[in-house]
This record gives sequence, C-alpha cells and structure tokens, in this order.
Amino acid sequence: MNEIGVKLEVENKSGKILFELFQDFMQFPSVWVTGDSHEILYEEDIENIRASKELTTPVDSRARLLNKKILTNEQMKEHAYSSEDYYIINATFSVYFNNDISHTSMKTLGQFLNSDCDVVICFADTTDITVFVKKIDLINMTLVRCKEHNYSNYEILYKGKLPDDYLLN
Repeated sequence: MNEIGVKLEVENKSGKILFELFQDFMQFPSVWVTGDSHEILYEEDIENIRASKELTTPVDSRARLLNKKILTNEQMKEHAYSSEDYYIINATFSVYFNNDISHTSMKTLGQFLNSDCDVVICFADTTDITVFVKKIDLINMTLVRCKEHNYSNYEILYKGKLPDDYLLN
C-alpha cells in the first residue's frame, strides 16, 4: 500500500501551525489555493471576542488571508511567518508545486489523486489536520515537524485503506 498522507491531532490553541508543520513545503516554488470555507482567527480578533464576550467571528478577521482564493508562495510564507498568532478553526489549502492550477475545487481523495495538485492540507474542528500528498518525502517532512513540535498523536494514511470518495474537508 502506498502512503498518501498523515492525519494528526494538535493542541486547541492559537499559534503558528502553518509555519510549524508546513514550512518545508513553502521552500518549493508553489501556489496555494484556499478552499471554499474558512474560519481563521488572529490573536487580535480572539482578544476582541473575549473582551466583548461575543461568540461571532469579526468580519475583518477573514480579510487578512482569505480574501484571496489563490496565494503565491510568498504570500503564504508571509502569513505563516506572521508575527501575530492565529487560530485555524476550519480551512483547506491545495498546494501546486508546478503552478498549474487545473482543479481548484477538489472535494474527494479521488479528485485529488487525479489532479495536478501536489498537497491538500485540511484543518477541521481546530485540532484535526489531515495532509494528503503525492510524494512520500513530503510525508517524511511532515512527520519530522510533528516530532519537532511534540505532536505525537498522528497516523500514516494509505491509499488502499481510504475510498476514492473520501471527503477532503
């Protein structure tokens, strides 16, 4: 069976998770495509919510990164290395190393495997992250970062164990 990804759990806290886990991916020339639905809060937004006791997401929180569907590698690096912590509730990123964006709305594992996309990163419910890749060295890079940041609750995903209609987000 072929390794096609990693599923992991992370702590429920704000930080720089994109940088911590995926900085190696950002070393390759690439384009990052955001999914249809995102919820990312920044530290300033979290403080505003706590102070006002509101449970709604401030509108301007989404504008910082998510007003763009397609991000250059440099834009993604700028966000990931940001001096401000962020809290990813739900988000999906598709990464294209060849800059050929032919499938911007993939919903299933089969669509990913049959696309030009190289990586899909799915954040769900704040603590669950699933990474699907087409090259095993990218899995190894992710595992090294998991260990480096003490994310020990992870499992390798195998192509033969997941159906093609497995939902990505």
